[in-house]
Amino acid sequence: MKILYHPNSYIDRLEKILNFDLSDKAPAGTFLFPDQLSYTGVALAILATPVVAWCLYKLKRYGWMGTLLAFIILPYLLNYFLVENVVLRLFLTYSPLVLLVIYYTLLKSTINDWRKPIFINTPGSDNEPDDS
Repeated sequence: MKILYHPNSYIDRLEKILNFDLSDKAPAGTFLFPDQLSYTGVALAILATPVVAWCLYKLKRYGWMGTLLAFIILPYLLNYFLVENVVLRLFLTYSPLVLLVIYYTLLKSTINDWRKPIFINTPGSDNEPDDS
C-alpha cells in the first residue's frame, strides 16, 4: 500500500537541492576536470545555502536554522573579523565546508520524516464513509 502525502513545495525544493548530483549532469567532466568539478560543487553548495535557509524558515524548522548558523555562517564571520593567526584562519576557512557536508547529509536523512501523510480510509480518520 502506497502512502500519500500532502504536497509541500518547500520540502520538494529541499529534496531537489540535497539530491543534486553534478556528475550525472556532466559525466565527462568528472574525468577530464576533477579539480574544477570539486570547485563547482563547493560553489553550488555555498550558493544553495540561502535557499536552504529560506526553505527551513518557511517550514518553521528553527532548530535546523540555528544549526546552520552555528556550523556554517558563524565560523566564516569569526574568521573574517576576529582571527589573526594564520593556521587558525586556514582551519576556519575550510572547516565550514566539511560541516556543510555533514549538515546536508543529516538534513537529507531526516527530511522524509517531515512530510504529513494523507489519512484516507484508515480507522479514526475524518474521511470514513457513512454506513447509512
